[in-house]
Amino acid sequence: MRLYFSSFAYVLLHGLRRLGLTGTAFAKAQSTTIRLKRLKIGARLRLTARKVWLSFAASHGERSEGW
Repeated sequence: MRLYFSSFAYVLLHGLRRLGLTGTAFAKAQSTTIRLKRLKIGARLRLTARKVWLSFAASHGERSEGW
């Protein structure tokens, strides 16, 4: 079962790299780099009756890129 999950995660990450990161600095990046720099973003989600608040962590290294 673990092999299936690992294979599925690899296929998803390869598709992200091929379709979503073409022409960027991460087009040839390793899976670990993509996971750490783009997928693991610390954020807090607050839900109220009328609004959804999304607060990103101040320590995120590439916060100034306009994510």
